[in-house]
Amino acid sequence: PRWPFDKFRDVHSGIGTGMRSTGEVMGIGRTFEEAVSKAMRSLDATPSPLAGDLARLLREPNGRRLEAILSALDGGWAATEIAHLTGIHPWFIDRLAAMSDVVDQGSGIGHAFKMVDTCAAEFEARTPYFYSTSAPGSQNEATALTGPKAIILGAGPIRIGQGVEFDYSTVHACLALRSAGIKSIIINNNPETVSTDYSTSDRLYFEPLDIEAVMAVIANERDGLRGVIPQFGGQTAIHLVQALHERGVRILGTQYEAIDAAEDRGRASTALACAGIPTPRWRSVGHWQDVEGAVTEVGFPALLRPSYVLSGSGMTVVRAWDEVDRYIRTHAHTPLSKPLLIDHFLEGATELDVDAVSDGEETLSVVMEQLEEAGVHSGDSTEVYPTQTVPPSILATIEEYTRRIARAFGIVGLLNVQYAVLDGQVHVLEVNPRASRSVPFASKASHVPLADLAVRAILGERLRDMHIDEARTDRVCIKDAVLPFRVFPELPPLLGPEMQSTGESMGIGRSFGEAYWKAWLGAGMTGLPFGRPVYLSISETEKALEPERWESLSRLLKSSGCRVIVATPLQSASPAPDEVDVSALGLAIVLGRTPDDVTLLRRIVARGIPYLSTRGGVRGLEMALREGAPHLRACAQGERVGHYALASSSPDSSRDTGTSTRPERRDLNGANRSTWDTRKMDVVG
Repeated sequence: PRWPFDKFRDVHSGIGTGMRSTGEVMGIGRTFEEAVSKAMRSLDATPSPLAGDLARLLREPNGRRLEAILSALDGGWAATEIAHLTGIHPWFIDRLAAMSDVVDQGSGIGHAFKMVDTCAAEFEARTPYFYSTSAPGSQNEATALTGPKAIILGAGPIRIGQGVEFDYSTVHACLALRSAGIKSIIINNNPETVSTDYSTSDRLYFEPLDIEAVMAVIANERDGLRGVIPQFGGQTAIHLVQALHERGVRILGTQYEAIDAAEDRGRASTALACAGIPTPRWRSVGHWQDVEGAVTEVGFPALLRPSYVLSGSGMTVVRAWDEVDRYIRTHAHTPLSKPLLIDHFLEGATELDVDAVSDGEETLSVVMEQLEEAGVHSGDSTEVYPTQTVPPSILATIEEYTRRIARAFGIVGLLNVQYAVLDGQVHVLEVNPRASRSVPFASKASHVPLADLAVRAILGERLRDMHIDEARTDRVCIKDAVLPFRVFPELPPLLGPEMQSTGESMGIGRSFGEAYWKAWLGAGMTGLPFGRPVYLSISETEKALEPERWESLSRLLKSSGCRVIVATPLQSASPAPDEVDVSALGLAIVLGRTPDDVTLLRRIVARGIPYLSTRGGVRGLEMALREGAPHLRACAQGERVGHYALASSSPDSSRDTGTSTRPERRDLNGANRSTWDTRKMDVVG
């Protein structure tokens, strides 16, 4: 299993009857020892020393138990004692003890490839897959594919920030190569994905994604090999590009120098400045002792951003010197191998997420609007396509900047750019020279096949010659995040610059509100809030800044059939957070950050109550409420009992979104609304 404990360092790593892993890997070998070694290499986890009592780590089930066993064996512990403490069968402990090298996880590199026969020897398999082995006397069964071919690097195990989204891009890349008459070879180790189904590519190597394993595959397939495509495999594949470049491997698409220039925060900011593209005030530092001076120059609030990281790992916003000191104390035990960028944080800005494809000259962009305010990672934010509140002039600027960025960095294939708009000024926050996690959403929402177009550009085709259909803008699509706070109650249920979500949902509708409520339900919310109490907790700062906004929100909720039990700007007498009966709530809006507010949020999360904790999240709710409460129709006879279809309540709506021929419509604002159990509602159609 791939656990997220290296991401959530403050979370207890104990495991039990409740699932806590985010993904898994599969190692294949001729022996148990070889398979375990390859599985551990495949986990792509950030190494850190084992802390605490080793005997306790052996005795109590936890996410690092296998490491603890190997550490104990390396330290001379008796296999029988380890078996007694762990309760693991002695045979497995003996086999782990027999592993030739516990420390060097690069050992056991295969010298030959063996075939997994997908036809069980009944007849010749057309779609076998392969694994490496170093077992003595092994003969190579992976005869190189003939004809032109390309290797696609996969993304490895699903974990926070790098999930099945990259599998989507990899699969579409395979299909595009096949259409171009080029055979596709995938290297990956995640058994959960479509890309590791042996019928997806022309050849699959089930291997760790480290340089030794990848080079072994390249050597085996060198005849007719066009090169390696890393841009669909997320940060795991990008981390291999430098080593591949140094070994003379041909990279297809965006080249190593361009990738390094974009991933290195300091180099990227310099390149953007040379291209005349605005960025927030910034400084790049290579040593921890320079951090305070850089923060002084850019000013508070400041955003601290490491280079070459996944899902905003290590990013934080600091607003005071004690927060800077805390950040340095937490991270300074590890030297800065790559620059740390410190830029001025644009408080209150609107963020835009752009996925684009470039052929080196021309660029096609899909622009999505992030509802949460700047400072919330795009992976945790609700996003909408097409944009709802961005003026055409800003969109034109963003498309022009994206074109200039692609040319300045030499992008061929996919590109992701994060923008912030503040007071009409567009700023670039981040450039990612690869497929992003939002490519599936952007492609499905816009009907622009980004991964397919990227492969065609990589193979030398020009965008102008691809006859691409116009992006769809006749509907609204919303992506909502699925957050892990109920699984990991130790985490404060607050959003920030470091990604925490483990999945997402997509809602499609003819209006913003219709798409919003579909995405809401799809993300696992326990029901629509209408006809149930809504709790409002607004900080004193928010009250002072925008008193009219919260009065307007309260009116919107009431007009939609919600009973506002606390509206802090309007009521001086309101229950304390620990006095709120959260079980009765249909929605909680908690924007404060006091210990009481965080405690209340934990209680709300534990009960599975829908909640909003950001100003941007409230903005999305307001936009949906202005369309009125959605109507529901009961499923017609023959459809699943207890399911309902959302129907637009906008004036120009003439038909339901469901497929029933005998709809029964009821307005949640009507007198019977209290008889509807919204926790059992779902979307059909």
